[in-house]
Amino acid sequence: MRPALPLALALAAAAPPPDLPGELRALVAKGPLSRSRAGIEVVDLATGRAVYARHAFEELNPASNSKIFTSAAALARLGPDFRWTTDVLLGAPMTGGTVQGDLYLRGRGDPTLTSERMWEIAGELWHRGLRQVEGDLVLDDSWFDDVEQGPGWEQEETDRSYLAPVSALASNWGSFAIYVSPGDRPGARARVELEPMSPYFRLENRVVTTDHRRRWIRTSGAAARGGYRVRVSGHLGVHAGTLVLWRHAGEATSYTGETFRQMLAARGIPIRGRVRRAVCPPRARLFFAAQSESLDLVLKELNKHSSNFVAEMLVKTLGAQERGPPGTWESGIDVIEEFLDKEVGIPRGTYVMRNGSGLNDVNRFSADQVVRVLAYVYPRMTLAPEFLSSLPIAARDGTIRFRMQETPAAGRVRAKTGTLDDVSALSGYVDSLDGRRYAFAILVNDYPSSLHQAIAAEDSVAEALAAGGSPAPPAAGALPDDAAARRGRAEDYAKAAERADPDDVPRLVSALGRERDPALRALAAEALWRCAPDDADAADALADDMPASPADLDRLLALAQDLALPPPLVSSLVDLAGDGNARGLRALLDLAAGEDGDSRRQAWNLALAAGLAEIAQQMPRQLLDALASGDRARALRDVRRLAAGLAENPDAAARFSGVLTEASSSASPLAGFARAVAAALAQGPEAPPPGKIVNRAIPALPAHHGG
Repeated sequence: MRPALPLALALAAAAPPPDLPGELRALVAKGPLSRSRAGIEVVDLATGRAVYARHAFEELNPASNSKIFTSAAALARLGPDFRWTTDVLLGAPMTGGTVQGDLYLRGRGDPTLTSERMWEIAGELWHRGLRQVEGDLVLDDSWFDDVEQGPGWEQEETDRSYLAPVSALASNWGSFAIYVSPGDRPGARARVELEPMSPYFRLENRVVTTDHRRRWIRTSGAAARGGYRVRVSGHLGVHAGTLVLWRHAGEATSYTGETFRQMLAARGIPIRGRVRRAVCPPRARLFFAAQSESLDLVLKELNKHSSNFVAEMLVKTLGAQERGPPGTWESGIDVIEEFLDKEVGIPRGTYVMRNGSGLNDVNRFSADQVVRVLAYVYPRMTLAPEFLSSLPIAARDGTIRFRMQETPAAGRVRAKTGTLDDVSALSGYVDSLDGRRYAFAILVNDYPSSLHQAIAAEDSVAEALAAGGSPAPPAAGALPDDAAARRGRAEDYAKAAERADPDDVPRLVSALGRERDPALRALAAEALWRCAPDDADAADALADDMPASPADLDRLLALAQDLALPPPLVSSLVDLAGDGNARGLRALLDLAAGEDGDSRRQAWNLALAAGLAEIAQQMPRQLLDALASGDRARALRDVRRLAAGLAENPDAAARFSGVLTEASSSASPLAGFARAVAAALAQGPEAPPPGKIVNRAIPALPAHHGG
């Protein structure tokens, strides 16, 4: 017999909801979402009725919310217990531990194949008696087609790991790590190491140790004969810690083959021949089959960490399993569209889906379509447990572990994020304090200001849902709000940033969740990133928690002046941008586009100008692309600040001028904008009117930032 609810809880569950629609309308109307193309829908999962909707049927770029469609289709078609296999086959009999022929490695798209797993496979082969292969190591990746770069990849030229190649024999998430550590003295060559240290890579180390604190590391990758050339250049300070950078591995199948050959040799199984690609012949005998983790665990990697690689491997797996090999993007997307049409009731042709991850500017969905998938999954026992457990939990894990802390949403919101330039999304489920459960979707495109304000607005909607439409109760352990207490916390965050001690991370995460003052949140986020510079979520927190208004910035600068601190945030954002983080560069440009304000901003303005000049010197093309990707009128104010910095840095001025000249004379759509920037810089810090730099014919340049 089901136990009775306590009387108070039963009454609360039966009571009519508060004016949640009115609360949401007011929240959206007074906030930044009203100034953007924002599609929003909230549905009560008990009744199926829409609680609130705004432009819910408008097709928008969903960014990584596309992974919601990919995940649901994969669970429905493959099942939560689905596993991939990677086979090892013998092309000739094994005599006395020696194969007098080829050894075949046949992949079926396992997204969890890593160096550690390959080491385990090599160990299994050793224990089964294999000691030597006289022939070749033959790689069979024919379960997928040979197209490793998906739709949307062509919109960027970068070696960042979110553009990892896809193959039926891909490994290590299609990426590798670069570890950069300073030498023992200024002028010495820095230490650069790769993980894994596969013979597939050809490393060129051009990093110099300096006596400066700032680090500037540039990486590039290119195909080389039989492998992949990795060039690492730049400089970092002698007292800097080890920097870890993740980059994509170029050609996925060869990367796996060379790495596996190395693993075999380390286990005492040499391959006498070469590594090559071919289809495994029917006569080859299965020697060992390695199984992957189950799909329900793989979905956690996909959604909690927003892995583009896993999403696209799932798309091709769906194509191969449901339509027959080779799996392609087209056949996999066809399976997803069939699922949406026949089971969810979203007709083909009412949306655009070209890839499974949401990378760049190729997909279009509406908030209503996102909610319909969420509502479809929720009541189905065969889908819901694994799907819900794969989503990030507010203030707990994944891409929202630093968001909505110490609010009613903490632990009660499970939602998928999405972020591109000028795109932000948050969609998922809410278990509210009043016992109701909601599915919601917020898709924000073309936000006119900094995206961190849109992200804060998304969180506010989720928090209102979690609170049941009532004013949110005070946060547990709310921090005191008097001037002396705020000053003390600001000093504490500044000291933590200077120490950069990883042991401070838990305390700072808690502080970031409890801190309601936007100025102090910015300082706490800066300290958190200084203590955990290799943590992607800490980097996102720094970029997202910039002061949202001139008043917040003035309060932050007043605190810094009172404590005799250097200009806050600027140096950290320059460092973050220098690591190749596009969100960090965007946040710095957003700050630079602000008005001058009063005299307290003099040191701040000088620091911004100097920081932009550093970026112009070290990464001029990235700076030009970032300026072009934003609003052109705001870009004018960025150029004004940049001009002031270049006037004090001749080397930076010369380097950036060279990039402008090259871009201006090219056939690229960027040419007109580059000429406008050059003209504005020629006039010095006093820039021409906004109309001189606006060029609306130049398209925004998309860039994926994760999540």
